[in-house]
Amino acid sequence: MALTDERFLKVRQERTNARAAAKALFKAGQAGDDSQFLYQLHQLRNTIYGGTLAMRQIARLGRVSKEIQSAFALIWTADKHLPCADSRAFLDAMRVLFQPYQGPAMRLFRGAAADEARKRKFYGPSWTTDFETADYFAKQYEDSQIGGVVFETLAPRESIISAPCLDAPYYETENGERMYDESEYLVDGRRLASVKIVRRYTGQR
Repeated sequence: MALTDERFLKVRQERTNARAAAKALFKAGQAGDDSQFLYQLHQLRNTIYGGTLAMRQIARLGRVSKEIQSAFALIWTADKHLPCADSRAFLDAMRVLFQPYQGPAMRLFRGAAADEARKRKFYGPSWTTDFETADYFAKQYEDSQIGGVVFETLAPRESIISAPCLDAPYYETENGERMYDESEYLVDGRRLASVKIVRRYTGQR
């Protein structure tokens, strides 16, 4: 069904706004304008096409300030929802937005929808050292048609983008306890040698 004229104009305007915000984001990153960078990133996160444009521009930057990395780490910890249709650009941007990992290879787990096993190296970036945490996320798909799985991998050092559980700032509860603590490591699946499924939850068919 063709879009109505009104809907077509709205979509075109949204794309125009997103492209403008993406260019402003890139310029702010180049200039080291942290507040403007974060403002434009916020604008892009609230548009249909903005997530992909933002990640492509950030990947082009190659580096941002530690202030931006710290601010983004808090955004990621609380939200972890950055829609991006370009998986390569997304993973490359994550290397810009987080402090680089400096540790050894790690045995890691990931709980996800079962169809993620077919993504050929483009797994979601969030992995954990805690099997129970991964299992919790896999179980969320138990009642879906897809089902859930727990992945396991021995992630080489070069595959680990960052370790928010070790390096990133975080929110605290009123009692001073760390919030959203999932023992998280961010991983570039393109650099994983082997990933296996260690638990499977069959979906509702």
